[in-house]
Amino acid sequence: MFPGFRTWSSLAWLVFLASACRHHPSSTAPGTSAGASVAAAPAEVFVEDALWKRARSLDPIDLAKLADREGALGLVAGVAAGGPARKVALAALPLASDADSGIGPLCAQLPQAPVAERVRLLDGLLVLLEAPAPGEALDVESQRNCRAIVARLQAEPASAAEGVRVLRAQERLQNRLGMPASAH
Repeated sequence: MFPGFRTWSSLAWLVFLASACRHHPSSTAPGTSAGASVAAAPAEVFVEDALWKRARSLDPIDLAKLADREGALGLVAGVAAGGPARKVALAALPLASDADSGIGPLCAQLPQAPVAERVRLLDGLLVLLEAPAPGEALDVESQRNCRAIVARLQAEPASAAEGVRVLRAQERLQNRLGMPASAH
């Protein structure tokens, strides 16, 4: 392994960045970082791509095709992009065969996200957490890290809407990790 890549969540985050950049390879202009292009590039793809356009109808077949093609990490990029892509990505996320792999990357966006964007990211996280969990958590460490991030948000939610979502996410993570619910 490379130094600094000690957890699967770090690797998953890199896969997320690579998949987001893959959609629009010319998005990284000279002098800009790949991280900066991730935020800008996906929005164009979600607007222009034929399958993303068809999936806006929320047709189950198109959503399943999208989930199969993009995987959880590509759909997490759609949630983060917002707009019509957010609604489509949220509908397709539970259908992704690797849905659990999106929990860490989505949760990792929460601490630095603007307050207005956190509710959107929490919605995506809840979709992943409410989907049936595989027999065994695929990335327990990532889910534990997510639980810690959500706990920090729980201490000072920015709005009532965020507070409700944070509590639901905390409960779902505790259930997935087999932890007793803490007193609220």
